[in-house]
Amino acid sequence: MLKVKLIVFIVSLLFHATNALQTRQKHVIDLTAGPIWTFSSSNGSITGRSIPPGDIYSDLAANGIINDVLKVDNDVAYRWVAQTDWIYKLDFEANEALRNSDLIRLDFDGIDTVAKVYFNDLHLFHADNQFLEYKVRIDPRQLRQGNNTIKVKFASPVKYAAKKRDAYTTLKGHLVPPDCPLEIQHGECHPNFIRKSQASFSWDWGPSIPTVGLFRPVYIRYAYKALLNAVSPAVLPEGDHFKVAVDVDVDCTPFESFLMTLKTQLFIGDTSIDTMLKEQIFCPANGTFNRTISFPVSRSKISLWYPNGYGNATVYLLSTKLTADNYAISDQRLNYIGFRTIELIQDYVDQAHPSKGRNFYFKINDIPIFLKGSNLIPVSALGKPHFDDAHYLIDAAKLANMNTLRLWGGGLFETDDFYEYADRSGILLWHDLMFACALYPTDHHFLKSVSSEVELQVKRLRHHASILVWAGNNENEVAIQTNWWHVPHYNKTEMIEDYKVLYRDTLAPIVKDLDKSRPFLLSSPSNGIETDAVGGVADVPNSEKYGDIHYYNEFIDLWTESNYEIPRCATEFGVQSLPARSTFLDYINKTEYYYTSEATLHRQHHAGGAATLVSMTLSHFDNPPFSSNSTSSKFIGVFTYLTQLHQAIAIQTQTEHYRRWRGRLHADGRGNTMCALYWQLNDVWAAPTWSSIDVNREWKPLHYYARRFFAPVIVSMYLDTDDELYINVVSDRHDLVIKGIVIIDVYLWEANFTPIATLREDVYLNGSGSVQVFSPDFFTMYTGEDDDAPNKYLHRARLVDANNEKKLLAPVAFQPPRKFFRQHIFGDAKIVKLEKRTNTKYTVTLAATSIVPFVWLDLTDSFKKDYKAGFWFSDNAFMLVDETIEVQLNFYQPPNGVSITDLTVCRLDTCGL
Repeated sequence: MLKVKLIVFIVSLLFHATNALQTRQKHVIDLTAGPIWTFSSSNGSITGRSIPPGDIYSDLAANGIINDVLKVDNDVAYRWVAQTDWIYKLDFEANEALRNSDLIRLDFDGIDTVAKVYFNDLHLFHADNQFLEYKVRIDPRQLRQGNNTIKVKFASPVKYAAKKRDAYTTLKGHLVPPDCPLEIQHGECHPNFIRKSQASFSWDWGPSIPTVGLFRPVYIRYAYKALLNAVSPAVLPEGDHFKVAVDVDVDCTPFESFLMTLKTQLFIGDTSIDTMLKEQIFCPANGTFNRTISFPVSRSKISLWYPNGYGNATVYLLSTKLTADNYAISDQRLNYIGFRTIELIQDYVDQAHPSKGRNFYFKINDIPIFLKGSNLIPVSALGKPHFDDAHYLIDAAKLANMNTLRLWGGGLFETDDFYEYADRSGILLWHDLMFACALYPTDHHFLKSVSSEVELQVKRLRHHASILVWAGNNENEVAIQTNWWHVPHYNKTEMIEDYKVLYRDTLAPIVKDLDKSRPFLLSSPSNGIETDAVGGVADVPNSEKYGDIHYYNEFIDLWTESNYEIPRCATEFGVQSLPARSTFLDYINKTEYYYTSEATLHRQHHAGGAATLVSMTLSHFDNPPFSSNSTSSKFIGVFTYLTQLHQAIAIQTQTEHYRRWRGRLHADGRGNTMCALYWQLNDVWAAPTWSSIDVNREWKPLHYYARRFFAPVIVSMYLDTDDELYINVVSDRHDLVIKGIVIIDVYLWEANFTPIATLREDVYLNGSGSVQVFSPDFFTMYTGEDDDAPNKYLHRARLVDANNEKKLLAPVAFQPPRKFFRQHIFGDAKIVKLEKRTNTKYTVTLAATSIVPFVWLDLTDSFKKDYKAGFWFSDNAFMLVDETIEVQLNFYQPPNGVSITDLTVCRLDTCGL
């Protein structure tokens, strides 16, 4: 079978090569789009076939050698995989036409990570950085008439990192912290000594899967005398127009002369802006040169790019073509660019009192933007690009009214497709460089490698309108200043100096020089320009008065608004929950589905997390049935939903706290908060984590809550520490004048659907901002001095148009009790009708007997076992205070069929039973 497939590939290769040389238009052979590679362990004891891009774990599983590494405890059981050296090999034939090409180049868009690459047994180069591209010339004389071989010999990333750590420690006389992850993570040591995804050695939300392989495409590119190496557009505002500058790196045949034609075309509707450069070239000895083509684009001719919620995310096609000696096109690149301005405002909040701090917010096209969103970890723990998963997550972010995702520094620079999809979706990207929660070497080799990495990635990505800001690292500055590590013979002063060498002195100048279209921050969190002013490391980073903060605390009541800080911008905050039962059972044995099982605890990588998750959750909810038996699947079933509700309400409380502080200042200068990015959007495996969407694409309650609390206009209610109820209206709509009425309905749990009291208040808000509507002593108004009143009542708030009270201006808001103790008098909900609207949309009708708390609609486990594309409801985890209600069920891809028996519904105290 292998021989047959290889013959098919060779015939295809010959056809494409011949056709390309005849037309001089097709000059690319994709070696990872069907050709069969082979792989083997270095000693030859394990062999198999592979179709990259991918990784060794996926290839071993596809060949039946191992099982799914994400299941049970295989992340530990298969630890030997990353400790083994591997060889990948491709044999192919090239006909005479290909061998006679003037210029042939072998391109690796991504090698993971440490490898020696050979062509026909000739050593081409050594790779040691996952974030670099490797492009190498092939002398046509090296191509054989018969069989040609590409061989990639991978070294164990785990052993390589350990070797580098030992050598550096010997050289410097100290460790570079952290030496190893916490034992609870079951991870590998020294990820800071290898330039690959830091999370691949384990994290508190994910397993240790140190991937090896060709994780991006491999190409042969060939042409007559010249090839494009890189095309890097930059878009800069200049008064009434934008300047588009296209940097072009060209590879050529050394010492050859040719007439070069570079042509750019920017397509705007039915027209294009064409710019051409013609030049007689004498190719230098190193076989490469650079040219820049620049041209103006009038603002009157284009539509600006806006983030989600502020306008259309308009992008335009930019084509760059290379021709040599007037032949047909030798090479071409296509990019999509958008036109927008970005400013990071950091002026003093009070010019007369600088000690009150500085603002920290972004303007896009002169509009202040409140950043609403989440943090994105790698889309997958494995190497193969997961385009559909990435699209799903970006779509889900947009559906939840987000405008921003933060690409966290412990992961990867994503695929071109990812950034293009973010561009089209209007999702801003706060983009870390790939350094996280660690200090790093500062020897010559490391600094040279990361300099090349950052230069390549910034040039590759700078044309994307979606990228908002570059940040040098995740939490490394705050780690030093808050004493995360105590290392013998390596004091804080030395740590700070090495930190400055890497980020301030090495990487910052590269980014600032190459990309003037967006700001650069040394770290996240940071104090912004205050950090810069003191030399790169603030005395007190993570300040509420400057820059951005990260905030976690599992030892406070996360449902109490006053427990939170009042920052300028919050780029990380979160709390754990468990994944859906159906998701968990896809990855662990059913017999292990209980809270204290070895499988469950194995996946809890957060130190102390198993205990704090219980204490936090059960401080607000009654102990579930069977709580005395932690080995009961019924306990974990009910407890799962409670953890998800606890998480959703906690993040709602914190996010709305931040949104209410928009445009407002505390007397001490804190406030004007303009950013809320919770941790985290997605998962890479089934485990207790901070995500709002689990690894099977299931929305947790948090994601439905996010859809409500990130809406452009919201009614925000909260109880203060004295159980007073406060109500605000918050708007991100700079172009909207709100003339409305806030209607508050008060319900008793044991009553029917009729509120026991209704209050009304007019509200006016011109543009974006936050306004307090009123803060009456609700409970004494209609309950007297009942101390338990806050736990007996449910409050609903609706913002309606003053001229049309049937028109809602914001999602309906509910203020639940602070504690759900000893409350069992709830109504029941039932699905009474399911109607198909389109191939991907259904209407679900619910009926209730009386008030139902936290209604949860779902599909049955058996349905979800066969359908993995993803689905969501128009609302979920909601309070049902109406006799009937309609909810839309949406599928990401059309299912084979859905019946009413495929749906389930439960409530606060019945979900998971």
